[in-house]
Amino acid sequence: LLLLIPTAAQASVGDRSFAYRDCVDKCMVQECGPRHEHDLPVILQLLRWSCPENCEYGCTHRDTADRLERGDPVVQYYGKWPFTRLVGMQEPASVLFSLLNGLGHWVHRKQVLAIPTSYYLQPLILGYFIVGLNTWIWSTIFHMRDTSLTEKLDYFSAGLAVLYATYLTLCRLLRLGSRGQRRLAVALIPLYLFHIGYLGLSNSFDYGYNMTANVIVGLIHNLLWLTWSFTNRNRLPYAWIPAVGVVAITMAMSLELLDFPPLAWAIDAHSLWHLATVPLVWLWYRFLLAD
Repeated sequence: LLLLIPTAAQASVGDRSFAYRDCVDKCMVQECGPRHEHDLPVILQLLRWSCPENCEYGCTHRDTADRLERGDPVVQYYGKWPFTRLVGMQEPASVLFSLLNGLGHWVHRKQVLAIPTSYYLQPLILGYFIVGLNTWIWSTIFHMRDTSLTEKLDYFSAGLAVLYATYLTLCRLLRLGSRGQRRLAVALIPLYLFHIGYLGLSNSFDYGYNMTANVIVGLIHNLLWLTWSFTNRNRLPYAWIPAVGVVAITMAMSLELLDFPPLAWAIDAHSLWHLATVPLVWLWYRFLLAD
């Protein structure tokens, strides 16, 4: 279960400071007039950076450098720490670690496709592979370039991954056949559509609701597997895997609570959370294939 906890992009100390705002205003006047419309490097244009956004990026680092020179602490801007771009990517470490999570799904494709169609969970495990791959693709894109659209697609994909993992869990633990699987899907699909509809159509993204919904579903998922692992600990040699997985994912989530300025302007607590989930993808496939 790869639960991605969002961070609200809201006003912060940095972007409220006079020095930062003055820097942005001057940059806009000097760099963003009609004569400078195509002055951005090609890679920034390809990643849809606008001139005002590039001004905000540059002023973020200028203001941060001034703060450090004065001995002041590093602060956030618009709810995010200052990161150094890499070929236009906003959060390069999170991009790399998201790719590694996606790779964990991709390398298991042959084993997933080799599962006999006679196995009642075969289509669901294939769905798990597709949903997981989709989740990390959008996580990669979002961390490459944070926009309103990529943010929503990242969060919607993460929410789908959490709900689908719980759906697969219920089908496995209740041993639902194809008819039962369809009925459960019919019950869950409207919940997911309501979830993304509410988030997508709201005037402002409800980060609190999104996190609460994911945590509730994730807790249900974790409790189900902990109970199953305990019940089957003496019967199945691989029964320990789900328990270790859910405990490990819970411990990895605690990294989000650290929230420190990025090391080398690239590695923050959120990126370490993504790094911590990489081996858990492999662990979970080990269980699915053994089961």
